Amino acid sequence: MEEQKYRIGEEVHEISNPNQRLVIIRATGKLYHCKYQEDMDKPAIVYSEKEIKAYISR
Repeated sequence: MEEQKYRIGEEVHEISNPNQRLVIIRATGKLYHCKYQEDMDKPAIVYSEKEIKAYISR
């Protein structure tokens, strides 16, 4: 089984939108199901591992 780069519950962001925090709710292979941190009621969005990065607070 392949090890995940990111973990469930980890905060990440889209590479193209670094100010939008996302929370990983599910991981399948190299696909990550994420929800917007400030609105967890919205449906999950699926990102590939190449489209997201770990969120680093500044």
